[in-house]
Amino acid sequence: MKQDPDNNSRAHIEGKYLTQEAEYTNTSAPFGQPLVLDLTPKTSNSGTLRVDEVAWLATHRPHGATTDRLVLVGIVTGNRLTPSTYSQGPRSSGDRHRLLQTRSWRRKAGADRRACGSP
Repeated sequence: MKQDPDNNSRAHIEGKYLTQEAEYTNTSAPFGQPLVLDLTPKTSNSGTLRVDEVAWLATHRPHGATTDRLVLVGIVTGNRLTPSTYSQGPRSSGDRHRLLQTRSWRRKAGADRRACGSP
């Protein structure tokens, strides 16, 4: 599993990770499966891609090789917005920052209460 905070496009992921993953197939079946944790910021209200939109089969053939290496590439979406965020309308970056701080504080407060035995 890899992680990438900069770019989650297919071209970027294949360019950065495909050759390395294909090399792992040299000792067994010509098949690899990298997963890339997408840590790019999620700030738009356009929603999250479906699983079938973030997984694909890529091929790689090293120079001089006679067999393609098949690589099943998948992106695991991180930094997801909660579904309720999409019904709240557009937010300014300041509003979003305050919302994220509040959520972080609530998670920490809940963890502290549970550690003390409170519900």
